[in-house]
Amino acid sequence: MNLGKMLSDLRRRSGHKQISLAVEIGISREHLSALENNKETNPGFQLLEQLVEACHSNLAEFFAQTAAPRTPPSDDLLHRRLDVILKTQKSEVAREIIDLMFDKVSIQDEGNDESKKEKAS
Repeated sequence: MNLGKMLSDLRRRSGHKQISLAVEIGISREHLSALENNKETNPGFQLLEQLVEACHSNLAEFFAQTAAPRTPPSDDLLHRRLDVILKTQKSEVAREIIDLMFDKVSIQDEGNDESKKEKAS
C-alpha cells in the first residue's frame, strides 16, 4: 500500500473532509490532495505526525496497518537454502553450524517422544 492511499483511507475513516483536515493542521487542501495522490511523496516526519494525530491515530498504528504478517519459511525452503550454503561456501564452520542445528532438532524431537511416552503410561 502506498503512503498517499494510507493517508486518504485514514482521513476518510476519521470522518474528515480534505478541507477540514488541511485547515486543522495548517496546510492547503491542495497540499493534502497532492500527498494523498502521491504527487508529493515526502511529507516529512512532523507533517505526517500532525496528519495522523489529527485523524485520532498515532504513527505506530498508522504504519502497523501495512505490516503483512510474516510466515516462517517452509522446511523445504530451509533445506534448499542450507544446500546452497553447503555447495557454495564449502566452509567447515557452515557445516558445523548446520550439523548442530540438526542435532538440536533431533534432541528436541527425542525429548518430545519421551514425554509423550511418560504421559501415555
